Amino acid sequence: MIIAVAVVLAGAVAFAQGQGKAVQNEYTESWEGVLVAGCIDGYGGMFDVMNRYDALIKDTTVYNKKGQIEQIVRTVKFTTDIFWNSETRKSLTGGPGERQNIRLTFEDGVLVRREDSGGIVRVHLPGYGPIYYETGHARINPDTYEVHFNSGWNHFFDGDPAAAEALCNALK
Repeated sequence: MIIAVAVVLAGAVAFAQGQGKAVQNEYTESWEGVLVAGCIDGYGGMFDVMNRYDALIKDTTVYNKKGQIEQIVRTVKFTTDIFWNSETRKSLTGGPGERQNIRLTFEDGVLVRREDSGGIVRVHLPGYGPIYYETGHARINPDTYEVHFNSGWNHFFDGDPAAAEALCNALK
């Protein structure tokens, strides 16, 4: 039994020496802006759908033995998510508590891949149902934002015009 414990401890030490260090960080983020532009109201006028979110973000940054970043694992929890008509201020509340997981992969200190997973932002539209930005998994080129792989139910990420129209209609 003592030998087994010694082997496990030696393996853990060897693994730790082969890796760099992991540093955890927690912070908040907020964003506000136009989500859907050019909605038509019932009177021939136009409005934009605005969105504001607040998020709690937890990062774990993993460094190699040379001190270069190998990856960042990020968990985003949306604490506030509000959608509104830019003209009338009619609003809908999304979430709260939706989570997104992001993995940023680096090679020689350069960001080479981004992977997103989870239900990012959700709003329930009366008469339509829920709209999710991303409920599956996406692999994205961090330089061009070209999507290399995408799965799941993604109304806005895939550019679903029916979902955008439903959101406009809900906020008329």
